[in-house]
Parts: sequence; structure tokens; C-alpha cells
Amino acid sequence: MKEKDFFILEHTIEEMKSPNIKEKLIEEALEKIKLPKKFRSPAIRRKILQECGDSAFIDPKNMNYPTVNPDTCEPDCKVLLASYYGLKKLAGVKVGASDMYHKAKNLLHENNCTSKIGVHIEGLEEVIDLDTILFLLE
Repeated sequence: MKEKDFFILEHTIEEMKSPNIKEKLIEEALEKIKLPKKFRSPAIRRKILQECGDSAFIDPKNMNYPTVNPDTCEPDCKVLLASYYGLKKLAGVKVGASDMYHKAKNLLHENNCTSKIGVHIEGLEEVIDLDTILFLLE
């Protein structure tokens, strides 16, 4: 990811105690790494699929969860991160989402995407990796 290597979410200790904090953190992460509007159009997604092939999406049949920069057809860490957290939100809820989530996780690793989302909790010095917090909340 060229713009930033680390996105930070800010929270208080009280907010972290909320019963729906896991869902809130994932929503905030998705908002921070929001994909460009060009990914929202079905016509653009069809064009990306035609030009870049099936590897442009984790779910190419439905043109869902993009993996590439639409201008270069190369894997893009920000795009992969957005798909990863979108699928993490659905894993265990939507049939097949868990498998796609693991595929997104593997693609992040294969493409050396070191970009992370961290959570800074008021009063603490360090920033905690969002995946660590989500793991602890499971």
C-alpha cells in the first residue's frame, strides 16, 4: 500500500467494552480503507474481469471481493485488505464466506501485504493490531 502502511482506529476503554465492538471495529476498518467508487459499478467490474481475468476477484463468478488495481491488473494491498475485512465480517454468517476469507488472507500473505489496521486505545502507548483484537474477541 503506497499511501499508508498502517491505518489507526481511535477508541476509549469504555468503547472497547461495548458488546458489539467487534462489528464496529470491522465497519470502521472498512470505512478507513474504502475502495474507490470505480469498483461499485457492475459495468466496471465486468471490464476488470474481462481485462484482468478470474484472479481479479476472490469470487469471480459474482464479481465480488476484488484483488487487483483495475488500472494495472496487479494485486493491490489496499484492495486485498478491503476484501479481507469485508469477508471477515461475513465469515460464519454467509455460506462460503469463510473459505473466501481464508483465500483473501492467503493472498495478503502471498503478495507481501504488510499493511495493517491498528487500534489505539486511549491511555495506552502502543497500537494493537486489529486482527489480534478480533481474535481475542472471538
